[in-house]
Amino acid sequence: MSAITEVAERHFQNGVSLLKLKGYRQALIEFQEALHHVPQLAEAHRNIGFILIRQGRYAEAVEAFQAGLHFRPDWPLLYSDLGRALLYLKRYDESIAALQQAIHLKPISADYHNLGMAYLFNKDIHGARDAYREAARLDPDDAVPRMYLGHVYSLQWQYDKAIEEYRKALRLNPSLMRARHGLALSFFNQGQYLRALREWLMPRL
Repeated sequence: MSAITEVAERHFQNGVSLLKLKGYRQALIEFQEALHHVPQLAEAHRNIGFILIRQGRYAEAVEAFQAGLHFRPDWPLLYSDLGRALLYLKRYDESIAALQQAIHLKPISADYHNLGMAYLFNKDIHGARDAYREAARLDPDDAVPRMYLGHVYSLQWQYDKAIEEYRKALRLNPSLMRARHGLALSFFNQGQYLRALREWLMPRL
């Protein structure tokens, strides 16, 4: 290892340690110093992007993730992060493209979940439904994709299917109040007012 690479590694590891302690400002400086010595260090670009997202600097985070992808174009986590940053910026078409690339490289539930969000905000209900189905398939113990599937079916006025998904979500996580409220609203929209009231009054666990 050359001396300049050793310096970069030292700054990078300092940044990682600070990141674990949530010392974001100092961690950012360390990662930037690492890149000053080794610009192709994709891990540093990714960590900088993560910090910028935490700071609400989403456009700069996009640039950081894109810089990392320049050096590691096959890293699915960078596409995942890029898709999430673009989602915050409401650049939904670009977010969808980035998340689809992440899924192409390595499909995981979290990326399908974010893809579902991007489709929802982009008013593509069918795309959102398919994404949440895949998220639920890949992580069957996670209640959240089931809850969002319930939301999607509610938007399509398919209340029987919405109720089924909300119930699945609540079996996985009985304290998920957004699923409880969605279930109550679905009963209400079906005219089942007493069942809706019962769900609304269900004590919080």
